[in-house]
Amino acid sequence: MYAVDMSLNVKNPVTIQLVATLANRLNTSQVQAINDAVSARLAALERPATQDVDAVLAAIWQTQTADEIRAIRERQGSLYDQAGLPQ
Repeated sequence: MYAVDMSLNVKNPVTIQLVATLANRLNTSQVQAINDAVSARLAALERPATQDVDAVLAAIWQTQTADEIRAIRERQGSLYDQAGLPQ
């Protein structure tokens, strides 16, 4: 963490409204809302991108019917030989 003693003066009206809305929805102070939002954004930037891809793929699979999954598996089976190499 960085130790910086300075105030933050926001003059952008859109940002001010966003912070107020977030604080209201979280039932917290605007300072805490900013802290939570920045912390969440930094955590998201630290997370490996593969987690996002895995989540998207999992969501896609959940929307497939049993027949669609079976058809996909059959097609995947024809792509590779017994050694796992492309045919």
